Amino acid sequence: MKIALTGDTHEGYQGSPRPDWDWFWYEIAKEKPDLLAHTGDWGMTWEDVRWAMERMRKRIHCPVIGALGNHDFWTNPMEPDHHMLLRQLQSWLDLYQIQTGMVDLHGIRFGSFTGWYDEKFPPTNDRKFINPAMWDYLAQQAMLAKEKVFMEQPEVVVTHFPITTAEARLFSGFGYYLMIGHWHGEQYTGADWFDFKFCNAGSDYGKPKYLILNI
Repeated sequence: MKIALTGDTHEGYQGSPRPDWDWFWYEIAKEKPDLLAHTGDWGMTWEDVRWAMERMRKRIHCPVIGALGNHDFWTNPMEPDHHMLLRQLQSWLDLYQIQTGMVDLHGIRFGSFTGWYDEKFPPTNDRKFINPAMWDYLAQQAMLAKEKVFMEQPEVVVTHFPITTAEARLFSGFGYYLMIGHWHGEQYTGADWFDFKFCNAGSDYGKPKYLILNI
């Protein structure tokens, strides 16, 4: 199975003019992948995320499996619930796994989850940009989501945040492909780490990248 992996495309970062990534999606489309995996940070606000996904779908016609990153939840208290809107968008654009769950494609089992990093050190600066109710929900659900996905033993896991070393020890032994984002500019093409095959496209602000992986 030919997978195009990307993430951290940040269309709309910090209120800047939305970039024209049409060329980028066109380059991926020319590879003719069986699947696009996006590890999150599509945009900034809900409108950015919707706009970015719609732009992607104009070029990418294969199945898409995706997670959400921290910037995708930057919002204000007056905006509607992200999860409700993303469920709608998922059905409109034929996207898989924007929420926690599993899907089988081409005989390979994929798991994806929207994790969180409330426990990380040093602490994140995202609190001031996110609706407090959303922050609390994400922090409470993160570990439950990880356990649900990893215990299903998929061959490929797509998420935004790198898992912790403690979690890697807990979930190691199954040989997953672990596709992550969040670490800008650091590209990994299947490095072995606690029996995971660790993959990151290595995009940075204004510099989207992708990898082609054959699984």
